[in-house]
Amino acid sequence: MPNPHQRQYRTDDNRRGVTGHEVADRLWPPPRLLLTHATHPMSGLNAADLSELATLWWIYPETTALTYLLRRREFDELPTIAAAHPNTVYSSDLGQPEQLDVGSWLEHTTRWFRETGVDDALARRITRRNPAELLAPDRR
Repeated sequence: MPNPHQRQYRTDDNRRGVTGHEVADRLWPPPRLLLTHATHPMSGLNAADLSELATLWWIYPETTALTYLLRRREFDELPTIAAAHPNTVYSSDLGQPEQLDVGSWLEHTTRWFRETGVDDALARRITRRNPAELLAPDRR
C-alpha cells in the first residue's frame, strides 16, 4: 500500500520520483542546482558524466580555474568539459591572498580559452549566460 505522506512525480523523460511530505507544485519544476566543483576529481564527474546529465535543465555543473591551475584537470580537457552540459558554469574559485586577482584571472582565462579552443560562443555561455540564468529570480 502506498505511503499517504509520499508524493510521486515524473521527470521530463518520464522517470518516476518519490518524495515525502511535499506538495507537487513545489516539486516541479525543480529548483536550479549548482553542482559546485563538479569536475574536480574528488567529485568524480567527467565530461561523459556531464553529458549524461545534459537533459536535466535545472542542473548547473561548475568547472573552476583553480581545478586547472592545481592540475586536478589538464587544460586540454577544458573545452570538452565546458561543452559537455548546456548549463556549465565556469568560475575562478580563487580568492586566497596568494592566488590570482580578478584581473589576472580574466587575462589567464582569455588565454586558456584561446589556447584550448573554447570558442567565443561557448565562452560567453559558460561565463555570462549560464551564471546569469542560474541566478535569475524567475523559473522556466
